[in-house]
Amino acid sequence: MENLRISFQIIMPLFLYMLVGYIAKKRGLLPKSLNDGVNQLMFAMFLPVLMFNTLYKDDLSGFGQAAFIPYAMGGTVLSFLVLFTLFTKLEKNPAKRGALIQGAFRGNSILYGLPIALSIFGEGNTAEIAIVLAAIIPIYNVLSVLVLEICGQAAASDDPRVKLSLGSFNWKNVGLSICKNPLIHAVILGILANLSGIAFPVYIEKTMSGIAGVVTPMAFVMLGAAFNLSSAMEDKRSILLASSMKLVVNPILFLLLPILWGWTGPVLGAILISFGTPTAVSSFPMAKAMGCDADLAGEIVVVTSAASIVTMFLWIFALKQMMLI
Repeated sequence: MENLRISFQIIMPLFLYMLVGYIAKKRGLLPKSLNDGVNQLMFAMFLPVLMFNTLYKDDLSGFGQAAFIPYAMGGTVLSFLVLFTLFTKLEKNPAKRGALIQGAFRGNSILYGLPIALSIFGEGNTAEIAIVLAAIIPIYNVLSVLVLEICGQAAASDDPRVKLSLGSFNWKNVGLSICKNPLIHAVILGILANLSGIAFPVYIEKTMSGIAGVVTPMAFVMLGAAFNLSSAMEDKRSILLASSMKLVVNPILFLLLPILWGWTGPVLGAILISFGTPTAVSSFPMAKAMGCDADLAGEIVVVTSAASIVTMFLWIFALKQMMLI
């Protein structure tokens, strides 16, 4: 029951933020033009500052020194490739396909995973998890930009061949878009700042922390304002499949080998956080900004966040019962 209480206390504020956004939209306080502008601001500035601030402050001294780090990185790429293949076959609408692929592989590791880790292991015992997140977040961002750019190009094209074939894409434009993505810049600069040992003035750090602190409430308020219940019902099969892959199939597949190898404690917790957290809230503004189905992306975030109350509790409970964490 304690683990259920912890998960409930972490997730409920997120739903209250969404409720605020939904009520604000219903009362006419968040018109579509304002919602679009705030989401663009989130994507172009607030999310990059959050990414930079997180990586700038993390302890990366153990990066590359343990097997669980390349395992989490390789597993993330493998999960993406499997899901890309699966949803390319199942979903012919490229705008929806991009949202589904991103929603099924990209976890909310920072905003959801870190609080869970601290609740399980306590402050000062989550270095392994911080290192893994620093390793997989750049992969999340690169692969998300790649799939959203590919599917966004397809959705915007009038050529039916582009909607069904990767060979018809303008790969030069895809590469340029990835290079120009502010989240990629933030990840690279954050790691470089961390490794260089640079120390920013206190007022700069406070400013970055303040902006980073806005991301979670503002992103979920905007998500609540954009949530469309009728649309969610129309896409319920796709949402159920993506959510099941994210919260059930992925963690089962990628926890199995570490358990057989005898990994325990924070190391196993790092794998759970990498593959068992709900879909990242940043997938919503990214999908919106890059021409994919933002409504579907937001609905996957909502559903996985709700369902994770149960799934994360069950994962924690099962691993504790097995005396692995």
